[in-house]
Amino acid sequence: PAMKSKKEKYAAVLLCIRGIQTDIEWSMFPSAALTADLAISLLSEDCWREEYDLSLTVYNNAAEIYYAIGDFDKVSEATAIVLENARVYSDKLQAYSTQISVLSSTLGKSGDSIQLGLKVLKEFGETFPSKCNMRHVRREFLRTKFMMRNKSTEAIRRLPNIVDANSVACLRILNLIFLPAYTQEPFLVPLLVMRMLQITVKEGLCAISSFVFSAWGGLLCSYGNEIELGTKFGELALELLHRFQPREWLARVYCGIYGLINPWSKPERSCCAPLSLAYNVGLETGDIQYAMLSAQLRCFLLFDIGTPLPELKRVMLTLEDEMVATKQEGVLSIAKPFWYMIEAFMHENGVEKFLHDESTTSTDTPVQICWKYFHAMFVTFTFCDFERTSKYANLVQNIVNFPYKDINISFYLLMSSLADIELVRRGNKSRRQVLPRARRHLKKIEMISRFSPNHSFGKQYLLKAELAAINGKHDVAFELFVGAIGFSKGEGLLWEQALGAEICGRFMASRNKMEEAKEYLEEAHSVYLAWGGVGKATALQKDINRLFVVN
Repeated sequence: PAMKSKKEKYAAVLLCIRGIQTDIEWSMFPSAALTADLAISLLSEDCWREEYDLSLTVYNNAAEIYYAIGDFDKVSEATAIVLENARVYSDKLQAYSTQISVLSSTLGKSGDSIQLGLKVLKEFGETFPSKCNMRHVRREFLRTKFMMRNKSTEAIRRLPNIVDANSVACLRILNLIFLPAYTQEPFLVPLLVMRMLQITVKEGLCAISSFVFSAWGGLLCSYGNEIELGTKFGELALELLHRFQPREWLARVYCGIYGLINPWSKPERSCCAPLSLAYNVGLETGDIQYAMLSAQLRCFLLFDIGTPLPELKRVMLTLEDEMVATKQEGVLSIAKPFWYMIEAFMHENGVEKFLHDESTTSTDTPVQICWKYFHAMFVTFTFCDFERTSKYANLVQNIVNFPYKDINISFYLLMSSLADIELVRRGNKSRRQVLPRARRHLKKIEMISRFSPNHSFGKQYLLKAELAAINGKHDVAFELFVGAIGFSKGEGLLWEQALGAEICGRFMASRNKMEEAKEYLEEAHSVYLAWGGVGKATALQKDINRLFVVN
């Protein structure tokens, strides 16, 4: 029978809310969205006057569910109704939070999400510089380090639980604008992290604290070069995650720990399974943005550890479909240059294919532009287009100066140095300009190698070998080449093994040791094929044919 009285309808709305909560627990978001639609249809025109709390709950829950299924138009409608009818500012916070999530997921809207977040934070007295730069970061980092000078991880564990609701609200908003700031305003990101840390140390611990300490640990590793201390804070973040058991925060915390902290000091292979878990839990809990980011970080690591390209491509195609379906345009914009790079390695005309597929646009953020140039550098270097590699290396230099950077900065240090050394050989660049910078890059790679030998020892040997070769120390160079190839082979790093064998082969050819040159070049060719880089292997085979026909 049809419900006629408002009392009956409101009772049915309560049942809908319970149904929504059950659907969310079982990750049945499409079903939850249908139930949310039903609940809204049962509310009367006077619902905000007659049943304020019930109406607020229905519309806030509906907005979050619509976000989870990628229906951003309905999110906009639901949050607008909340903001229009909310009686006090604190009742608007959940709607603002959902709006920030939508904006940060939408291509070209990350700046808007940041501005909305900063506007909300200003209501609580939390302000930031209008234009952040490295000077702000240095000053705040020193201030925060001074604040933390006597705060051991053991002392932090004993902090009381936070009781101030406004502080929790600030932490939530700071957390939400972390990711859009990462792509839009890289110098704002550490300021957000340090503000979260300051609030936590002053007010106490809560479920969000696990993310706070994972982000602080990542900053210590990437900006402060304090990898041991950063790793300790990563461990503390995991402990707090288990203490408070906030499953909805797991994807975010794991992104920080297994994407930003552990790769600096632990084998990258050990980070892949936790990031896969973060992806699955993020999908289950509705944290779609960090679910997709976790999956993309895992793809980066799979590439680093030598996963064959066809296997990696299959993973990426599935991920692309999910990002498009859930409208995660922000993460998709980070992922696409990497995907195009993988495609380029498998294509005979890899450089032209990449540059055709991937170009900068007016909606790109500064970080997205640098990210595209980084992958352009990777492609041109692998296909031995060293003039372009050097050009892109100069354009991507800003990544080195960003406060938050991951361990893959070692790829930039290696490729930019090797390309410039080759241009010195060809007479296109001066030794005085190139070699001091290459030695500085080598020192940075050596620092990374102390903590992450699996990732960086091979790169260290390769750059040392090329520096020895350009300085005429041929025997030393050959030993280092052999060491680089052997280490990379032992670690299963196929791109690095093939690269080392190719450079060693060309080095031996330059010394007219053609038999050894052919052996190493053919090894490089076979490893490129095993890796799945058919395009690169084809280009190398043409070089081998030309080289040995001439000789």
